[in-house]
Amino acid sequence: MRKKAFIIAMIALLPLVMPAIESSRFFGVTSAKMDGMLINPLNCIRANGKAAILNVTPTQIFTTNYAGYAAIRPQNDFTDARGEWVVPDITGSVKPSMVDMFVGIGGVSEAGGIIQVGTELSRGWPEYGDVYRYRSWYENFPADAEYGPDITPGHSFHAMVWQVGANLWHVQLTDTTTDTTIIDLDVDTSAHPPNQRDADWIVECRKDPTKEIPNVGTITFRNCKASVGGGTAQPMGTYSPQNFEIIKKGVRRTTTSAISVDGTSFSVSVTPFVEVGGFVVPVDKFGLLAPYFGLASTILVATVATSIYVKHIKRRKEKQ
Repeated sequence: MRKKAFIIAMIALLPLVMPAIESSRFFGVTSAKMDGMLINPLNCIRANGKAAILNVTPTQIFTTNYAGYAAIRPQNDFTDARGEWVVPDITGSVKPSMVDMFVGIGGVSEAGGIIQVGTELSRGWPEYGDVYRYRSWYENFPADAEYGPDITPGHSFHAMVWQVGANLWHVQLTDTTTDTTIIDLDVDTSAHPPNQRDADWIVECRKDPTKEIPNVGTITFRNCKASVGGGTAQPMGTYSPQNFEIIKKGVRRTTTSAISVDGTSFSVSVTPFVEVGGFVVPVDKFGLLAPYFGLASTILVATVATSIYVKHIKRRKEKQ
């Protein structure tokens, strides 16, 4: 009887310990071996720079800062990456919060620099004050980012980086809503040559857990392509890219869709945080329901245990 009671008690505790087990699985791996190359887990950043990897599964790579896709090759031969997206309005986001959308080369490879161009959205960032900012930028990480003109939410932007010579890359960002090119220049990458083993289409947040992700909703990347060896640009899907997701404060914050049939589009949905009584909490529907699932299962187990106990007492009385 004692053994049976112990087993019942352990079953009753499962709803309480499973969330901890589920959360801990994201923090067991610090690097991943893929196609003969290491993906770096903890490089520092402009705001972030390289992907900071937590864990790797057969289908997804969990990070603290990258969501989206990266095409990864054993050869060091990607020579351009391109894509476009609509910059969302982040009104109502918590502060401080910041997020970037970019295309680039070298963001997930362990060695080498990165060449990337994109858009940055923030609210209440310490350097900017309590304001909303929408900015354009490019970067040859680990060098500091260079900022272009401010941009307009709701507009669509086409971003592209391509190699024009040895240690020379061109970065371009065009507001396709107004047909205005706002960043368009060559970048000398001799100090930080990008690792050309990966091409990236990424939504990037800050690794610092005190810095939040703005309310961007769902961001759709379109017309995503890349070239190898200076050849014709091919749909990103041609290269079987890896899926990246963001885990922040132990909570999965992004869901990246499958790549479209034509291999050029996908979306990243971000679960927002909201302030409740001065605290910031995640809006996760399943997470909100989890305690009730746990309570219901605990009640069920307790009911079954009580029923077994009552039947046992009745049988003892009948034998007396």
